[in-house]
Amino acid sequence: MPDIATLERIQPLFGILESYGTANYLQIEDNIQNCVYKFGFSYLNSDQASKDHSELSSEDFKIIQKINDPIITERYEFWLKMNLNCEKKMINQVYNYSTENIFQRAAFLIGAGHRESIIRTTKELSNDFLSNIEWRYGSKVAAL
Repeated sequence: MPDIATLERIQPLFGILESYGTANYLQIEDNIQNCVYKFGFSYLNSDQASKDHSELSSEDFKIIQKINDPIITERYEFWLKMNLNCEKKMINQVYNYSTENIFQRAAFLIGAGHRESIIRTTKELSNDFLSNIEWRYGSKVAAL
């Protein structure tokens, strides 16, 4: 979890993105909220949710480019790097835990907005490291 100073640094960014958001941006946001309300975890763990979050991220980037303010751009890039660093740290902790402990099954719970990045990173790391972890993704995991 980021410290208070970091949160204060990036918090204004979210209001800026929303206030400059296009109709498409607002529609994607509304769609995500409606699907979460209607379908809950089955939506959040779906490929559709990943697609929707990717579209929203793409819209974020377009807004930042359109505003073309160096301070806002710096905060946006800081926010992206912070998320990436947090995701890498979480994955490394899972891998470190797996080298020190024996387990048959485990769950790694993350926010839906991190799903695609975590899947991509774990697939890349699984190829790079000798690992006893068999990653499975999505809502169907609970049935295994």
